[in-house]
Amino acid sequence: MRRKVLSVFLVLALLTTPATVSAIEDPRFEVYVPEPTLTPGQQSNLSVQLVNDAEDVDEQARNARNVEARLKSGGTPISVRSGTRLVGTMQDGQPTNLDFRVGVPNDIESGTYDLDLELTYEYDNDERTTETVDVTVRVDDRARFVVTDVETDAPAGASGTMNVTMRNVGESVARNASVSVQTTNADVRFGESESASRFVQRWEPGETRTLQYDVTVADNANPEAYTMRATTSYENENGESAETPPVSFGVTPLAEQTFELENVEGSLHVGEEGSLSGELVNTGETTADNVVLVFESRNSNVNPVETEYAVGTLEPGERAAFDFSTEVTDNADAGPRQFSLEAQYRTGDGTQRTSDPLDVRVDVGERRDEFGLEGVNTTFAAGESGELVVEVTNNRDEPLREVSAKVFPESPISADNSEAYVDELAPGESAKLVFGVNVGGDALAKTYPVKMDFRYEDASGTERISDTYQLPVEVANDDGGNVPLTLVGVGAIALVGVGAVLYRRRSGGL
Repeated sequence: MRRKVLSVFLVLALLTTPATVSAIEDPRFEVYVPEPTLTPGQQSNLSVQLVNDAEDVDEQARNARNVEARLKSGGTPISVRSGTRLVGTMQDGQPTNLDFRVGVPNDIESGTYDLDLELTYEYDNDERTTETVDVTVRVDDRARFVVTDVETDAPAGASGTMNVTMRNVGESVARNASVSVQTTNADVRFGESESASRFVQRWEPGETRTLQYDVTVADNANPEAYTMRATTSYENENGESAETPPVSFGVTPLAEQTFELENVEGSLHVGEEGSLSGELVNTGETTADNVVLVFESRNSNVNPVETEYAVGTLEPGERAAFDFSTEVTDNADAGPRQFSLEAQYRTGDGTQRTSDPLDVRVDVGERRDEFGLEGVNTTFAAGESGELVVEVTNNRDEPLREVSAKVFPESPISADNSEAYVDELAPGESAKLVFGVNVGGDALAKTYPVKMDFRYEDASGTERISDTYQLPVEVANDDGGNVPLTLVGVGAIALVGVGAVLYRRRSGGL
C-alpha cells in the first residue's frame, strides 16, 4: 500500500536557553526523473533520482537503513528489465541516482504512465517497511510503425520481389518518409547491396502501406526465415526530422525451383528411330517461364533427332507432355539405359536458369526387322511363269512412306518384274506385293532362296535401305499346289553376296 507522508512534531523544551522547535519524521521518499520521455519500440535506460526528505523544510527525516529499490511496470505496457537495486543507508536530504532498463512496445499509445518504485527499508528498529512511490514517464505523440505482413516470390538461386506491409500505429502523420530495409544475412540481398529504400510522401496515423523491394536469394539459401530490419526516417508535423528505432521482421524465400519427369516411356530398339516421351511437371512454388527440355545423350549409340523440346510456361503443379524422336544405332546393345535431361527456364525477373539433371531409365529393345513377310503365292512348277505374291507388314512404331520392294532371284529363277511399290504403311499395317517371276524348266523340285530388300522413308523423312530378307520360293512337281510360306527376314545376319545385292540396289540394276 502507498504510505502517505507522516509528520511527527517533537517539541523539545530547553530550560536554559530560548527554545528551538525541530520535528523529526519517519523516512519519506520522493523521486525525480530527469529524462522521462521514452521511445516506443526499443529498450531505454531510465534514470531515477531518489531522495529521503521531510515534507517541510524545517523538519527532518529519520535515516532509512538497508534500502532496496525495485522498479515495477505497475500495470502499464512498459516492461522492466532490471532487478532490485541495493541503496544502503539514506540520510535526510541525501539523493541517490538509480538506473533501470525498461522496454517500450512499438504499438504503445502516447501519453503518461506511472511505474511503481517499491522501496523496502528499516528505521528505529529492525523491522522492515515497504512502500511504493510513483515514477511518471511519458511516451511522445509521434509517428510509429509496425510490420504486419511480409511476402516474397523469390526462390533460392533466383530473384524476385519482397512485399513488406507496415502500419503507422502512432498518432501523428509522417511526411516524406523513407523506409530503409537492411538484410542481416548474405543469402538474401537487394541486388548487390545490403539495403534498399522506398519512399512514402504522406503516411497518416492508422494507415497501412505495402512497400515492394527487389531481392536476390543465393543458390544455397534454405527455405527458412531470414532477419531483416526496417528503419523509417520522416518529417513530423512541425517539419522536424525524426527516425524510428529499427523494426525486425523475417522473410522466408521459396524453395529452389524443381521439376520432375513422370509417365516416361521409350519405344527404342537397336537400329531404329523411336521416341522418348513423358511429362515434365513443375514441382516448385513459382511459375517457370519459357521452359525448354534439353536431351543431350552421352551415349554415342543413342542420338535424339532434336535435342530441345519447347514446353512453354508452367505454373506450379502444371505439367506438359514431351516427345523426343531418338535414333539408336546398329552398334547399340539392347537393355536398360539411363538418360539425363535438363529443364531450362526463366525466372520472374527474366533470368535464365537450368534445373538439376532429371534422370530417366528406359529399355532399348532388341534389334527387329522393319518388315514382317508372309508368302501368299510362292510355289511354282518347273518351267512356269507367274506372280510371286508376298504380304508385307510394317513392324515399326512409325509410318513408313514410299516403300519400294525389290527381289533379287538367282538361277533357275528369274524376274521380269522385280519391283513393287507401296505409298505408305502405318505401324502394323500390311499390303500385298506382286512380282513377275519365271522358273527354269530344269529347276529341281525344292526350295530356292530369293533375296529381297526395301527402300523407304521413315517418319523423319530420312531415306533408308532395309536389311536383306530371304524369300523361300518352292518349286514343286506338276501335281503340287501353291502352299503359302512364312518368310524369314535375315535381320543382322550377313549373307554371302548381300553386298553385291545392295550395290545393284543402289545402282538401280537387277
